[in-house]
Amino acid sequence: MSDTRLGLGGNNPPEPTPIERAEELIPACDGWTAKGALTSEDEARDLGEFLVQIRKARAGLVAERDELRRPYEDALLLIDLRFKTPIAKLEMAIERIAGSKKVTGLLADWMRREQDRLKAEADAARREAEARAREAEAAADRAAIDGSIDAAVGAEEAARAAAEAEAAAKKAPVRAQVKGDLAPRAVHLRDYWSAVIKDWSLARRHYRKNEKVVAAYDKAVQAAADDDARHTKDVTKAPAGVEFKKREQAQ
Repeated sequence: MSDTRLGLGGNNPPEPTPIERAEELIPACDGWTAKGALTSEDEARDLGEFLVQIRKARAGLVAERDELRRPYEDALLLIDLRFKTPIAKLEMAIERIAGSKKVTGLLADWMRREQDRLKAEADAARREAEARAREAEAAADRAAIDGSIDAAVGAEEAARAAAEAEAAAKKAPVRAQVKGDLAPRAVHLRDYWSAVIKDWSLARRHYRKNEKVVAAYDKAVQAAADDDARHTKDVTKAPAGVEFKKREQAQ
């Protein structure tokens, strides 16, 4: 296999890629940091030039990365645009049928009414079973006092009726669901809970010790303190509990 570098100027090695250039600079940076504090203006000048090289290497890496990424980003953007509207329409259709936080879907509305009906029937079956159980208990008491065959038979029949009523109450469905021939599984109602804040002061007081609230509050306080430090630029003007610090960076 021929080597194209053996022609005119072929003794010169190819230019390093941005990634290779970045890897070449890292050991040198380790060397500078291992030496510790600078001791002369010459060292400072050399390190300043090295800093320029590092920043140029970083810019080259970012530029090449963006250049390689651009065709894919453009293609992904076209794909997103192509599917955005059809997906949005289907999501709206699902919302109108299944329901959401904003609307009550047609199917969800029917299933809610069906579930209410089933619950009412289940409650009626439970009350019927309780009534039959009381009747069976009363019949058993009468049979124990009466001692007759008729009373004993009546007690058995009452006990059997009570057992049947109890079994029917246990089997009574209380969950509405719809299963079509094409559906892989039955559709049922699922509860999604959310909250509406009516009184923010009371709500804040209640949740003030919640871990998520504390973390979010601390993050907001840190951001506000950083913003104050950038604007005041004075360590003597830090509020109570806060210390303003200045860090210098070579540009």
